[in-house]
Amino acid sequence: MRKSVLSVLFAFVVILLFSSNTYAAGGINVKILYPKAVGPVPVDTNFVVGAVVNSLSEIKTVKAKVGSKEILLQKVCQPANDCVWTGEFSLEGLEKGNKTLVVEATNQNNQSAQATSAIKYDSSPVVTIEGPEDSSVIMSNSLRIVVNATDDFSVPEIKVTVSSFSDEGIVSTGSGVLDHTFDVSKYAGQIVRVHIEASDGNYVDGKLVQRFDKYVHLLAEISDRLKKVDQAAGQIMDFDENRLLYLVYNSNNSGLYIKNRSTGDITLVDSLSGPKYFDQAKLTSTGAAFLISNHEDNQTRLFTWKNNKLTDAGIGTQLSDICCKLQVKGDYVFYPNIRINAVTDEIIQTLGSQTDLAANGEYVYVNKPAGSWRSYIYRHRSDGQEETVVQDTNSWDIRLPKWDGNVVVYWGDGSVFKKENGVITELSHNTSGNYAINQGWIAFTKGLPGQTQQIYLQSPEGLVTQATYNLINTPGIENLSTDGTVSFIQNNQLYLQTPLDEPPIYLGSAIGKTKVINGKWFKAISTVLFEIKLAPGNSTPPAWPAPNVLTAADVTGQSARLQWQPATDDVGVTAYNIYQNSSLLNTVSGDVYSYSVSGLTPNTTYSFEVEAVDAAGNKSTVKPATSVTTLPVSTGDTVAPVWPAGTQLTVTDVTYSSAKLQWPLASDNVGVSQYQILRNSEHIDTVTGTVYSYQAAGLAPQTTYVFSVVALDAAGNASTGNPSVSVTTLANVPAQTTGIAFSSASEIAEVGSTIDVQIRANDAKDLYAFLLKLQYDTSRLKLTKIAYISEFGTENGTAVFGKDNQAAAGLLKLTGVRLGAVPGKNGSIGLTTLSFTALKNGETALTLQPESAVTDSKGKQQNLASASFYIAIGGGDFDHDGKVGLSDLFLISQKNGLKKGQPGYDEQFDLKPDGIIDSKDVQYVANKAAKG
Repeated sequence: MRKSVLSVLFAFVVILLFSSNTYAAGGINVKILYPKAVGPVPVDTNFVVGAVVNSLSEIKTVKAKVGSKEILLQKVCQPANDCVWTGEFSLEGLEKGNKTLVVEATNQNNQSAQATSAIKYDSSPVVTIEGPEDSSVIMSNSLRIVVNATDDFSVPEIKVTVSSFSDEGIVSTGSGVLDHTFDVSKYAGQIVRVHIEASDGNYVDGKLVQRFDKYVHLLAEISDRLKKVDQAAGQIMDFDENRLLYLVYNSNNSGLYIKNRSTGDITLVDSLSGPKYFDQAKLTSTGAAFLISNHEDNQTRLFTWKNNKLTDAGIGTQLSDICCKLQVKGDYVFYPNIRINAVTDEIIQTLGSQTDLAANGEYVYVNKPAGSWRSYIYRHRSDGQEETVVQDTNSWDIRLPKWDGNVVVYWGDGSVFKKENGVITELSHNTSGNYAINQGWIAFTKGLPGQTQQIYLQSPEGLVTQATYNLINTPGIENLSTDGTVSFIQNNQLYLQTPLDEPPIYLGSAIGKTKVINGKWFKAISTVLFEIKLAPGNSTPPAWPAPNVLTAADVTGQSARLQWQPATDDVGVTAYNIYQNSSLLNTVSGDVYSYSVSGLTPNTTYSFEVEAVDAAGNKSTVKPATSVTTLPVSTGDTVAPVWPAGTQLTVTDVTYSSAKLQWPLASDNVGVSQYQILRNSEHIDTVTGTVYSYQAAGLAPQTTYVFSVVALDAAGNASTGNPSVSVTTLANVPAQTTGIAFSSASEIAEVGSTIDVQIRANDAKDLYAFLLKLQYDTSRLKLTKIAYISEFGTENGTAVFGKDNQAAAGLLKLTGVRLGAVPGKNGSIGLTTLSFTALKNGETALTLQPESAVTDSKGKQQNLASASFYIAIGGGDFDHDGKVGLSDLFLISQKNGLKKGQPGYDEQFDLKPDGIIDSKDVQYVANKAAKG
């Protein structure tokens, strides 16, 4: 629809040039606006038609025709009297090639007129791209982009431009396939724009049409001080030690989520659509707090989320109000005129402006007393009282107070002051409000007139030291830790300065958010969370195990396969660069040790080298090399294998680490000898010509791969137009499964005694209903009682329970369901207690059958794993003298502590039996021996 609207707007401009007084004979005239050009206009299967019709009488119908297909066009007018007849046309079912579009209009007098436009039914090139996804963070100086393009009538021309927003960039081109590694080192700390275009030889008005056009924006964070520690599926808004709060956008709505960093569990906080959107968002000690803005009413409102419950805090501000910063410290949330206790949900109205919150819920703010021209700083105490903190008679204009619960730092009449223990001290003169405070440490900027201001640090003891010396522009203080380490922004780049007299540490771009957690620095950029390493990064390059580790195999007239032994590194090899005749040919990942080179010239000698690279960008000092001479042109078999028309590479059985590939048989005049499997254009394996499937293993979770298959014959001829498929692996999220646990106080019983077995659902998630199928031996156990446990629900009150009275002997079928639209139960939930009478000596078991299942409150069913509970009846006469006595007690006591599989373990002493001979087994024999 967006395309239609844009086209209509274009049409209105054209209409102004189209005289309403010009009519064909019969008083009606038609003019096609789009598609229209000099020469055939290339169109996809579905395209939009637009035409202007002028008539002396009312228009009855306007039709668009191509061959045997026809649609009615609709009249769209905006503004009044400027109208276009438009509609979406489908060429589905027609042969591709040159066509004629006919638009015919008929008026109430049955007068008609036509207009035509030459079109070419030629779908846009099908383009697949291998490389980082949009908004990704890249940490290497090298950026590899692989583009494959196919078309109905031609081999598409591909153009990839890599640039920043301030330069013309680096351009690479190719026909059908482009595989290029770009050097992006000059874009460190910047947004990298990747522009991918593809044309298929069609021209419109004399100009080549780029029929595929896509931009991908990346952030180059090339710093050896950043270590990736976590990732979210969207923009990270906040984070702490255990959680990520992130935002996911799509075309229709947006969602705010929390990821548990330990388990990987994802929880939806809220979702929005239409004119509403998320603004600021922060984690709280019990959930999250965030702002929702609405373009329609120009309002921003504060919401909190806790225990899966969303609460409107009842406070709103205007969108144009830029004063309003959401603060979260400790257990408290602050937004203008309101403070919320995230634990108790207490809400209080606040006074003043320019508020700064402390972790204990107290806050300072600026206000003017009645009748005064001066601004004072006040403190709201934990007891609810207000007190004056700063009443500076030397400063008329006091702003931006910051405090740590003890010391207050503020800006007054162009200077920065602090108040501590009742004393006001000037920290910096003629400066901006550029300072931070944290547990006694104060960071501020200071400098002489006409000179660049530098960062100074004051320790909790009051010692002031200069932290930076050679900054060209005044820095922006971003964060301050409890040990005096300060982060600051300089020329849109982020740096870290420790209290030690050392040069600043470069941390990449100023984009993102830094935070100190348990003494460690972290930085969130886009979807990635990094740990900031304060110690110097890795400077040791990878090393090779031997000089001659690179070899060549499978050499043909046009190709060769390179293989090498893995390099070693103190941290790890992340990539290998392959060079052909001293020029970089390609880059493969650090877990790939082979590469297939194609496009070579027969009977020609080439030199190849391989270079190992680690995550810090260190490159091996030695590049192992090998020389390859391709085979001469053969006078024998030169016909390459061919794939059947429409061949597709299919994928099934996708997991978080593997996928199964399948393909049809390729044909060859002699015979297909092998199939090469490529992953992201890298050769990973070869199977024989009689194998048509492959299990791709060792994949990373939630990662997209492009696989393709190449057919080769014995002469080395390789197929073209090879089938490929894109595969995205699943997330490696541990399944949230409910398990069944048995327990009893009498795992060892006497004949005639009662055995009570309790059955519980362990780790239940939203347990709403259950079906238990239990098998037991009726020769050893007699069921005497079934008692349901109220933890799941009270019988005929909040739950209903059932039993199959027609079940076979020894098979017990029980059901339970909660009543009404209520949530299921969570945690360890008791279901039932079964009482049995022991009938005969020997070991027996109560077994949960595989058909058992549970259901959550949404109706989703989960089958339960089979489980057994073993019961020992009688036993203990180990010396076989007809009674259980002291000698039997001695024998079992000697076995105490032995586990199944250990030397000396004997299952006759494991009376429960549970795989270990322990004090419960010994206690049973002791009791029987005491009875004589």
